Amino acid sequence: MMSGRSRIDCDPDRLKIARRSGRLRRGFTLIEVMVVMAILALSFGMMLPTISEFMKNRKLDGVGADLTSRFNAARLDAVVNRNRFLVVFFQEGVRVYNDKLGTWKAEEIFNPDRASAADRTITFDLAFAGVHSSDLPKYREWESENVNAEQKSKRRRREGAKVERIRVDDLVAVIFERDGTLHFRAGAGNDIPTAVYKREPPDGADIIVFQRDNDTALFIDLQRTGSVKSRIASREAVTETRIPGSREDDDEDDDEDEL
Repeated sequence: MMSGRSRIDCDPDRLKIARRSGRLRRGFTLIEVMVVMAILALSFGMMLPTISEFMKNRKLDGVGADLTSRFNAARLDAVVNRNRFLVVFFQEGVRVYNDKLGTWKAEEIFNPDRASAADRTITFDLAFAGVHSSDLPKYREWESENVNAEQKSKRRRREGAKVERIRVDDLVAVIFERDGTLHFRAGAGNDIPTAVYKREPPDGADIIVFQRDNDTALFIDLQRTGSVKSRIASREAVTETRIPGSREDDDEDDDEDEL
């Protein structure tokens, strides 16, 4: 017994009817292909700005996740070890400091070349201290002037050898006490009210992270209880504190030199 398709193929009358009804149609016409391509191009054009903003905000998300995790780690260490821990700021990011031992946190991994704020398009305002990231020291330059080989040695510390303290007294820092509460170094910090951070759009925060050519910014709220909150929002109500010699100015100078 022949299938339905075989009967159509063999019967001329059925073949004519099938062709008229479009049942044997193959592929698409040129007009149909052009219409589909036009729709896809239009859709892609409409989605492009959204994709671009998404990729930019992913960088800010990464910076926020890194800073928040280090703040939380410092707070946890302070509570568990019943000892004061500091979060110390550099141009490239932050390091966690054990105030009792006078060293950086032993398990901490910090590569200033790949740190969250090492990207030259990223800058930040430490509003609680009235300091811009360009005011802060670059980590490697500071380390070469202030930390000797013995102080860098993790092996020496693990063996319990007495090592001279790393001095961070002149650096911008946030301090976590043994009960997990947070405060700023005496004479160098003022808490920005959480109400300012919660406004739409926010017109301030303890830390504001900016990205070049991005209309949004990362706002971080440091609360006295030790809680740290962050969110990405429009930067229209805030102005970045830029000073001559910032990394953005350095980039512009480099571009001019190339020209």
